[in-house]
Amino acid sequence: MDQEAPKTAFNDPDPFIEFTFPDQVSAKQAIATELGIPLAKLTLEQRDYINKTVAETLNKTMVFEQIHAFFDSSIKGKQHVK
Repeated sequence: MDQEAPKTAFNDPDPFIEFTFPDQVSAKQAIATELGIPLAKLTLEQRDYINKTVAETLNKTMVFEQIHAFFDSSIKGKQHVK
């Protein structure tokens, strides 16, 4: 009688793409999805910040941390973008 080997699920938070965006366009698309609004509807200051961020790094964690920090601080007292 053959005994099946025990299986352990591989728990990788991003098993196919890695931990960086492949390019700036992909990063901006993910940011727009995260914010729930097209980037064209953001202010010039907000778009400039996004452009600066993705020019500096494509690391997903760093991009989202910076975007969340910026939008959480820049939206206070205004209508929230999400």
